[in-house]
Formats: sequence, C-alpha cells, structure tokens
Amino acid sequence: MTLPKDPARREEYLRLLSVSHKGQHSSVATEFKRGQTPHNKGKTLEELYGVERAGEIKGKNSKAHDGQKPWHTGKHWPEWVRRKMSEAHKGKLSPRRIDIPKSELKELYWNQGLCLKEVGEKYGVSEQIVWKRLAEYEIPRRSNGETHKGQEPWNKGLHMWEDHPHPRGMLGKELRDSAKEKISEALKGKPKSSEHVRNVLRANAVKPNKAELHLLSILQRANPAWRYVGDGALIIEGKCPDFWDGDGHLVELYGEYWHRGDDPQERIDFFGECGYHCLVIWERETKEESRILEKVQAKQGA
Repeated sequence: MTLPKDPARREEYLRLLSVSHKGQHSSVATEFKRGQTPHNKGKTLEELYGVERAGEIKGKNSKAHDGQKPWHTGKHWPEWVRRKMSEAHKGKLSPRRIDIPKSELKELYWNQGLCLKEVGEKYGVSEQIVWKRLAEYEIPRRSNGETHKGQEPWNKGLHMWEDHPHPRGMLGKELRDSAKEKISEALKGKPKSSEHVRNVLRANAVKPNKAELHLLSILQRANPAWRYVGDGALIIEGKCPDFWDGDGHLVELYGEYWHRGDDPQERIDFFGECGYHCLVIWERETKEESRILEKVQAKQGA
C-alpha cells in the first residue's frame, strides 16, 4: 500500500481507511492471541536460545547492519502522527522520579565506599540514574585509585601464561598509536634495567645500518679493538652505546634526523659519570675520515 505524498491527502486517506475497517472482526489468529503474553516478553536472547546460539544471532545481526544508518536518521514524524501521539499521552503521568536524598547518597558513595551499581541496587535504579543524581547534587566522582583502594587485585598471585583466563590475549595484535604514546609518556624518565634494554633490542633484532658500518670500518683503522655494541652487547646504566673499544672509550653516532634537537653533551656527561670517555660523531662528519681518526686518537690518548 502506497500512501499519498501530500500530508493533507494522506491524513484524509488514513481517516477513511480507519472508518472503513470499523466494526470488522480481526483474523482468527489475532483473536486467539489477543490478551495473551508473548512467550519472549522480558527475556534475553541468552535465556531463550542459550549463550552460544545467542552469540551467533547477535553476530549475524551486527554483520547484517554493519555500515548501515538507522532508518529514522534525518527523518521526522509527520504532523498527523505527532498529533496522535500527543493526544494518546494526554492525562498520563510521566515516569515516577526516584528520589535519593543528597546526604544519603554522599554517605553511601563517599563514606561507605559503595560503587554506583551497589547504590543503584539499594534504591532500585540503574547506575545511570545514580550518576545523574551525583551530577545534580554536584557530588564529585571518585578516581579509580579511590574506588579500588583497599581492594585486592583480581589477578594477584596469577602467572600470566599459566593461570590467566585469556592467555596471550594481545599476541599478534598491534597497539593503537594513542596507546603507544600513553605508554611512552608513562615510562619517560623512569630507569630501565640492563636486562630490559637488552631484551627490547633483541626483540627488535637491532643490526648496524650503512652509516654505522661505515663508521665502524673507520674506527677499526685506528684500533682493531673497536666493535659495534648497539645490539645490546654492552648496556651501561640502562643506556646502550653504539661502539666500544673494549676498554673505557665509547663512540656514539648521531643522525641529523633522529637526533635533531638532542644535546650530545648530555650523553657525554652521562657516560662520563659511569667512568667512560665518550665521543659523539654526527653522520655528516663520516665523510671526512681523516678528521674522525684524529678525534678518536686524541680521545684515546687523553
């Protein structure tokens, strides 16, 4: 059945259709079902079909509607429908507001330490209602630390790969850039153990690049003992230098792109406090082999 596009004609058409059906009996099936409660009323898919089957149904529904917009997006009810809805609700009371006194809410939430769910169960309301009341009364929310203070972690005493309910949950998955940035910020300034740095370098299979191989060949002309240790072979207080002569001298190769804005003196001072003489060479300097040899020999002779 196609309804007329003109609102006035559509309203008249529906009115005539309603009048024409007045007094007519419904079908036998409808008369039989009238007054009966549907078998699935108030039940979840899990209760009706079981957890496994419910998961399959939800997955199919999700795939079927993937990328689709809701049918009512950008649409508005026509005037005649809004008028009918308004008339149908006239004289009816709005849903009863559950009153939670401010003093009681503050006592339960802050002093007794109940969570939103526990407060909601006490008054027979949802967590969202409790959250709204907190906002209305301007009662501040607890931080995660305050919420879980005194509670024992659920995974205390468990071993990651043996007792964890979801072992290797992130294996093969890539972290989002935002997550990587947060982890990087959280670890900034914190000391790293030599074993930790060595494991990271091994996991990344660090090998010397072309510039480092070229510099190594120059260094070995001055002293064959020089070797590349940027793969984690030598860790000094959580820092990994690029080259080591097997004694007390180090060389760091700084690339103009990766080390832009870095102060080489900070690196020199750090290794100096650890008892090593460090020389920083910029990648652009590797073109002048004789100058590098002079610098290295002068440093080792110092």
